Amino acid sequence: MDNCGNIPLLRAKLDLAVKNYYHKKAVKKKIRLQINKKDATSSIFKLSSNNCGRLSVSIKNFFVGDLLGVFYLPVKIKEKKLFIHVLPDIEPMNLNIDKNIWNIMEDSHFYDLNKAGDDPSEVFQIRAYRKGDRIKNIYWKLTSRSEELMIKEFSRPVLCPAVLFLDMMDKNSPNEFLKADNYLEKALSVSSGLLEKDCCHMVVYYDAVSGCIQRIKIEKEDHIYELTDHLFQMLPYEKDIDLEEHYHLEYPQHQYSISYLLNMHMELWEGGGYSCGREKKLL
Repeated sequence: MDNCGNIPLLRAKLDLAVKNYYHKKAVKKKIRLQINKKDATSSIFKLSSNNCGRLSVSIKNFFVGDLLGVFYLPVKIKEKKLFIHVLPDIEPMNLNIDKNIWNIMEDSHFYDLNKAGDDPSEVFQIRAYRKGDRIKNIYWKLTSRSEELMIKEFSRPVLCPAVLFLDMMDKNSPNEFLKADNYLEKALSVSSGLLEKDCCHMVVYYDAVSGCIQRIKIEKEDHIYELTDHLFQMLPYEKDIDLEEHYHLEYPQHQYSISYLLNMHMELWEGGGYSCGREKKLL
């Protein structure tokens, strides 16, 4: 904190509010400061949370006191807020997956954003000719308008044969996420377990605020943390939603052969593609 004035602040205090998005109540903290004139100071304090989640830390009030600390006057400041993520424990779940199940899937509506392939239905990029490029990939129409040979690179299909449905319907505590640690640990462990099997997959959940089905494609470890960030902003809901049915209506082109569903009773069910039902309870 900076003191730009000519008077030292011998007694000052900050009121902070720390709130986990998953809980209704905020925890208040007070920090006492001393700042010399035209100087700056910093204060180190400990934060803790009994649960994982997205913590918001905000400055609510700032007070300056007299030498004895008897009287304090409020000082108007802009409210500032920062966010801290407390991550759940993620241990990849050992899933028994037969890769032959998804090798029979011939078509994919997802494409690699970083690597070219040989699917002529989707163009990855257009670039200048390099030695070794195939003649059949020359983009003659653009080449005729330029001074050099141009190559049309096609996209590489990425199979996404599995879907993890996160059913967060809970009529007992719709405005709080009291089971957050247990639920998110299991959800992220399933996703991480699929990733360990080199299984690209979708994680699907219902956003009660927007009233829409959301999905996130998981192809690499960074996507797990992206998923965590999204889930840290979700709360359980009371509405009874058939996730798989709604997902199929919104994304009918996505054909998958393996599905998992995790509900708020911490039950994990395994099944096949759309309309195949839940065949096996894993948890």
